[in-house]
Amino acid sequence: MNNWQLFYDEDCPLCVAYTKLFVKYNFLSASGRVPFSQLGAQTPLDLNRARNEIALYNTQTQTVFYGVDSLVELLNTKLPFVKPIAKFAPIYFLLRQLYKLISYNRKVIVGSSLCNEAACTPDFNVPYRLAFLALLLMACAYFLNQFLQLLTQGSLNSMPYITYIRLLSLVFISLFILRLKAIDWHTSLHYLGNVLTILFIGHFFLIVPVLLTHLSLSLSVAPLIVYAGLVSGFVIYLLIRRLKVMLPNDSLF
Repeated sequence: MNNWQLFYDEDCPLCVAYTKLFVKYNFLSASGRVPFSQLGAQTPLDLNRARNEIALYNTQTQTVFYGVDSLVELLNTKLPFVKPIAKFAPIYFLLRQLYKLISYNRKVIVGSSLCNEAACTPDFNVPYRLAFLALLLMACAYFLNQFLQLLTQGSLNSMPYITYIRLLSLVFISLFILRLKAIDWHTSLHYLGNVLTILFIGHFFLIVPVLLTHLSLSLSVAPLIVYAGLVSGFVIYLLIRRLKVMLPNDSLF
């Protein structure tokens, strides 16, 4: 365990959280958890790759692992069954895609300024950003559809719902385009990623009443409408809060 050094993005709450779990459950020593910004000039790492995929360095063998391989190697120190399963080709492929999807989009997941100068900011990857946005939209669509079906007792056709989610997306996209300082592909997708992340959080809460009905709890229309209003207010609050992070010097805030 003392032979391992894991270099993580200290500006990413997700990275901070799961690396702390490695220390807590003794997969990694406290001194082996190293912030990326503390890397010296003489380092065995590929710094460009390490910004996108968390790097694990074995000080004894001087071997470096990145991304999914880092996590698998670390877990394998105490859970020897992990590596054979994770290295099975179809599973390994899916794990790599999932890891890259999260890693390339981690700054919009947690919320950060477009001009963040953090040393560990990942590359802007268009395919993984578009895939992330598409998954968020599909998830929001599913959650909202389930809630509206509950609200209307299953009488609502799915088409109005799909139209609604498209219009909602266009409204927020249009609003953010108006707020942009410089309209370009990178900037637009950065803001859109932040907005859809917040919408996903809000729509996720809409699934709670649906889950309650599966527990045989009966909910009338009035409480559901009130609940939807509270969720909408919460989403607006999160959006304003996220805007303050993305536009810290804007006079609107």
